[in-house]
Amino acid sequence: MIIITATESTENRETDRVTEQNVLNTDCWFAYFDILGFKKLLKDEIRNSSLAAFIEVDYADVLRELKQKGDYYPDHIVYTWASDSFVLFTRDNAVSSFIGLLESAGHFFTELTQRGWALRGAISYGEFYADMERFIFVGPTLIDACEYAGKLEMIGLVVTPRGRKRLQQVQSGYAGTRGDLREYPVQVKPVGTTELLWAYTFGKYPFTVEPVEQMKQEALNKTCEEQVIRKYDNTLVFLEATRQ
Repeated sequence: MIIITATESTENRETDRVTEQNVLNTDCWFAYFDILGFKKLLKDEIRNSSLAAFIEVDYADVLRELKQKGDYYPDHIVYTWASDSFVLFTRDNAVSSFIGLLESAGHFFTELTQRGWALRGAISYGEFYADMERFIFVGPTLIDACEYAGKLEMIGLVVTPRGRKRLQQVQSGYAGTRGDLREYPVQVKPVGTTELLWAYTFGKYPFTVEPVEQMKQEALNKTCEEQVIRKYDNTLVFLEATRQ
């Protein structure tokens, strides 16, 4: 188990952020999520109903959760989205901001998993530029988080090595009320590869494993590709290994 305190590292460097209220140019904490199988999901929704119906009901439900969790710390966390990509990021590089981001992102991830949404996510740290008015979001931390979320061979939320390196500059670890970080050999691409990462143990055991099993069964019923089923299997192994 990892324990994170809000103690700042002596190496905490000054940031050059906030040239305007809606512009960020700083090192920060960044969480990225995408929805597994979103292309097929849209295809099925359009065939069975309509894209508008999906947006107004199911997608709107995801956005409500994002907004609710993103508003945990409105002075410190910003959130936005596009299609199946959802992000939350901090306005500074403080360790206390990481703790808030992990809580917000972790609860967003857990809540949607328990509702049957298969998300993959990653938290990174580093340089980031955001212009909220012009919807410009650029930086190494965004790329790092996207790459790690995309390489996960499971439903999960991990801290990237870039994020972990920053956290190791402080007294590290975190334990939350609904989950925590554990070091775990996460299944990643290419298939058969593992990487030792800090992974978020989302939710209490039976309340999360049951919807994952249901998602797997639905994928089997839809004759989804083997690579999709494998991600559910890897998730169930992770849940068993980190059960509370």
